[in-house]
Amino acid sequence: MALINCKECKKEVSKSAKTCPHCGFVLKKKMGCFKWFGIIILVGVVLLVIEVATQKKGKGFSNPDNNLKVEVYRASENYMERNLKSPSTADFPGVLTYKNHVKKVKTGHWKVNSYVDSENGFGAKVRTNFSCEVVGSKGSWTVKNFKTN
Repeated sequence: MALINCKECKKEVSKSAKTCPHCGFVLKKKMGCFKWFGIIILVGVVLLVIEVATQKKGKGFSNPDNNLKVEVYRASENYMERNLKSPSTADFPGVLTYKNHVKKVKTGHWKVNSYVDSENGFGAKVRTNFSCEVVGSKGSWTVKNFKTN
């Protein structure tokens, strides 16, 4: 049985004791490194699940214009993907970011300024900024004036 010294009375006490049998002092247990590591991993997993759940699914929008923003952005995203060297490596911003990249110009006319991270022809991951106009209505969008920087 391992013994430790009570912080209050300094007498030897069993390491598994919750209180000191001599003075009644409550012996606080330290949280081990593995417990802290587990908590950090759990928080990371929860944040990852939230990001993945919202990334390309349009969650979190409540008004009709925001729902259209999702469709407009998806149209520009699909157009951009068709022009990439490695479309399977494309990493567009998640919904929490890209909803701010779409601006309504007027009814049925939207402006998109965003970016994509993807591999170039040499396999290096690069960020490409793009802008375009998206015209149409729910379910039927046309991308115009597409530019990359």
